[in-house]
Amino acid sequence: MGMFSRVLLATSFAAVVGYSSLAIAQDTPKPGGVVRLAIERDIENFEPQRNFGTSTPLFQGQIYETLTGYDESGNLIGLLAESWEQPDPLTWTFKLRHGVVFHDGEPFDSADVVYSFERLLNPKTAATRAAMLSLIDKVEAPTPDTVSFKLKKPLETLPLIFSLPDVAILKKGWAESGHDYSQATNGTGPFKLGQFERNVSYSLDKNEAYWRPQVPLLDKVEIIPIRDEPTRVNALLSGDVDMASLVPWERTAEIEADPQLAMTKTFDSFMMLRLNPTRKPFDDVRVRQALNYAIDRKAISDLAWGGGAQPMTGGFIRPDSNWYTKPTTEWTYDPDKARKLLAEAGLKPSDIKFTLLSITFVHLPTSEVVVNQLRQFGMDVSLETIEAAVLLEKRGTGDYVAMMDGGSNPFADPEFYSLWFASDGGNFAKGVGYSNPKLDELLLASRRETDVEKRKGIIHKAEDMILADAPMGFLVWRPQVEAYDKKVKGYKRIPGFGSDSPIYLKFDHTWISE
Repeated sequence: MGMFSRVLLATSFAAVVGYSSLAIAQDTPKPGGVVRLAIERDIENFEPQRNFGTSTPLFQGQIYETLTGYDESGNLIGLLAESWEQPDPLTWTFKLRHGVVFHDGEPFDSADVVYSFERLLNPKTAATRAAMLSLIDKVEAPTPDTVSFKLKKPLETLPLIFSLPDVAILKKGWAESGHDYSQATNGTGPFKLGQFERNVSYSLDKNEAYWRPQVPLLDKVEIIPIRDEPTRVNALLSGDVDMASLVPWERTAEIEADPQLAMTKTFDSFMMLRLNPTRKPFDDVRVRQALNYAIDRKAISDLAWGGGAQPMTGGFIRPDSNWYTKPTTEWTYDPDKARKLLAEAGLKPSDIKFTLLSITFVHLPTSEVVVNQLRQFGMDVSLETIEAAVLLEKRGTGDYVAMMDGGSNPFADPEFYSLWFASDGGNFAKGVGYSNPKLDELLLASRRETDVEKRKGIIHKAEDMILADAPMGFLVWRPQVEAYDKKVKGYKRIPGFGSDSPIYLKFDHTWISE
């Protein structure tokens, strides 16, 4: 294991070790049973190497696996790779796990890893992480249980990136034999896809040939999309489902009062306003900064989240993270400063005109508050609702001026800034063509630095640069709540890992006590 990986184990996850939003039950786990999970929207696509929002880790994350992953304390571990080392700055070698088979019964070996990364890097796949992993020059399989990655430039965080759900390992030859990854699945994970009906239910059945002993315990996870929030929560209260994701804040008191129900709540997801810095009026950094100062984040929390959200005064590193350093730029509600910035750009608030796009689900209350605030400030802002599928498309194409969105970080390490703001960052920068060469240099330096304190200083500079550039509207950390019947045991959430993480709603060690 390379030095940087040891640094990750020692520091990146120090804040989460020992945490459990629901302590693992002391009862003896028993096999069998079904968990019925109500989720907030349909599974958009089965494609395992593209990110389609929270459906990616929630669905594909049960079926497919990656080379690296996390244990129940949030430590980086090997999954399909048993170990890895870095013999030189441009080479990573991964030792693969023996005894792994795909759901179709075919064995797993190094040829599958080579195929998976060649497919991921093929532009035709449109893989979410292709740009970020474009530093991979060559993938070689010297033996059936060894894979070597030759890089164009050093990338110390490669094992971390390999944990992302959409860096899935696939079976070589499966698609070529007539299967379609967007319509069918074939992974190595603890569950395999059974019967399903779009927009109705998806059966994830226990993989009896899974390589980890006594995992999973459940016979089945039934995923039931219920878009309407009251209906989703009522299904839990009535016992029609055992778990519900994204419980709205106004129902949490009701759940807390029910002796049969439990819930987890974290603040690792956030609401942000995607701005397109290549289109007017947001091609001027002063306009983007002014917008951030014109927004009252406490009012967003009060009006859209019942006071339950936390104002996002900085970037994506939470104040309770070990990586946190107080940023130079902080987003306070300061309309006078906003007007001054616009005046410096030769503009009045009334000169700023744009349409804010928003889906109706989850995002709309925040969108309505923001639009009203900006209108009161004097901007000419309209609100247009769109479908979730349109939101997903526009994320990748950048076809918007301003768009409300939610997000989270897939791991506790600040490498997530590269995912968002490096020129090849698929979460934001690549879609809108955002590029800051000086920021790219800092993020690359962070990837290469193994000294924790030095790396923390580099990250602080990078975050300050991002905030000064204001590529988006930083709004609030929203409460992320899952609620479930107390008969569901062994489920936990780890802070620092949001709903885009590899461990979001994982059922490897979940069991039913009845």
